[in-house]
Amino acid sequence: MLRRWVLMQTNANIPQKTCLQTRPRTSAYARRVLGTWSMGRIHSVFSSSLNLEFGDKLLHLAKADAPLVSFGICVDAQTLTSALRVCCAGDTAVYQKQRLMLYSREGVFTFPLDAVSQVDLRVRQSALAPSEVASSALLDQIKALPFAEKCGLDFTLDSDIARCLYALQTNNTDEWHKAASFLLGRGLGLTPAGDDFLYGYTLAKLRYGDAKDWMTAMDALDWKRTTAISTAYYRALQSGFSSENWLAFCSQDIQPRGPEMDRALGNVLRCGHTSGYDTVLGFTTGMQSIKP
Repeated sequence: MLRRWVLMQTNANIPQKTCLQTRPRTSAYARRVLGTWSMGRIHSVFSSSLNLEFGDKLLHLAKADAPLVSFGICVDAQTLTSALRVCCAGDTAVYQKQRLMLYSREGVFTFPLDAVSQVDLRVRQSALAPSEVASSALLDQIKALPFAEKCGLDFTLDSDIARCLYALQTNNTDEWHKAASFLLGRGLGLTPAGDDFLYGYTLAKLRYGDAKDWMTAMDALDWKRTTAISTAYYRALQSGFSSENWLAFCSQDIQPRGPEMDRALGNVLRCGHTSGYDTVLGFTTGMQSIKP
């Protein structure tokens, strides 16, 4: 039965990328991170975004045409592009009087936030009854994805990973902590594949109102074993917040198969090198764990 479960994959067509918004905006959770006054530093810099560190929390700064993440702010693209050319990890970041300022060797980059719209990225419980989850058109579509080829988690060859995934699919609560601990931090990259899987699984548990006991198991994990970025995504999810693309994906569970579902799925599958597929695999397993 285990072997049969891990080998059920087929190909899927992925549509072209679409952006959800183009205006500056902030997540409600990011406002919590900033508070009324904060001093921090630049944690990491990428080609089109950067992460700021305030205490033990991260804030993601991206261009206005990018999807808004749970702990993120989308800001003026021109100013951020200029900042990305010269800012480095360790540079000072200050939030004061509704302004976010980045101090670099080339000067100060200021992002006014007083007029930036706030977006509530809270995970809403699905209108589906537990007995309807297994027959969702979304679940039918994502079960057919080529996970074996696209995921960073090699569950077809690694029997330990396969057992973890199978235990979580069958809702074996006695094995939850063992499986989560095994997967946490497993893999390479800014968000290891095991973390991406756990994020997707947790998102499904929240979406279908079955998260309480699972969250207890997740909270007991040693989060120092993984990256700060993975931890930031989980802490936001623990507070009930996800990202624009993932919420758009979740909302398709009550829809029939069609172009809108294809677009929402395509947007999340393009996250990172394998992150999208690993997260959707976790979400799939979470949906399959929901019992009538």
